[in-house]
Amino acid sequence: MEPREIKPSNKGVEQMTVLDAPIGRGTLGKWGNSVGIRIPSEVLKVAHLAEGTTLDFYLSTDGAIVLRPKRESGLSEQERLRALYLELAAQVTPDMEGHEEDWEPMGDEIFE
Repeated sequence: MEPREIKPSNKGVEQMTVLDAPIGRGTLGKWGNSVGIRIPSEVLKVAHLAEGTTLDFYLSTDGAIVLRPKRESGLSEQERLRALYLELAAQVTPDMEGHEEDWEPMGDEIFE
């Protein structure tokens, strides 16, 4: 899988790297008056997506459709990082605590 860089040509087009080889294959199928995409569970796992996730659709400069999880509008990168930290910190259980004593500095690390 060789990454291929897509250069922006207009305002609003992001530069991104796209793998030439697919990581999975989905199927288009009728869903009411629309068409839905079936995404294999393995792809969902790799992409950290779940049923019910809202996706934004983008069209790349070479005509490829790019799907991205909807970003929460108005949040800065710092706010998103803080939200991720709080989400991960909430998953810490009491049995995970207390391992700090087992750590030893390596390389140029300094603990005060």
